[in-house]
Amino acid sequence: MKDLGRFQELKESTEFRDFNSHRRMIPKYLEMLKTWNSFENKYEMSFEELKKLLTRHPVL
Repeated sequence: MKDLGRFQELKESTEFRDFNSHRRMIPKYLEMLKTWNSFENKYEMSFEELKKLLTRHPVL
């Protein structure tokens, strides 16, 4: 990204110094995974299960 001269707004930002958007999300994803693993039918979640997952672990 630096070599290509792109995304100048990220280069100048102190908030995105390391450009790694995933590092801080890993603990949250692991907690979401624990909740998801507790569901009986993981690949066909009910509305209530999905709501439970997103309520316990808001993404934003």
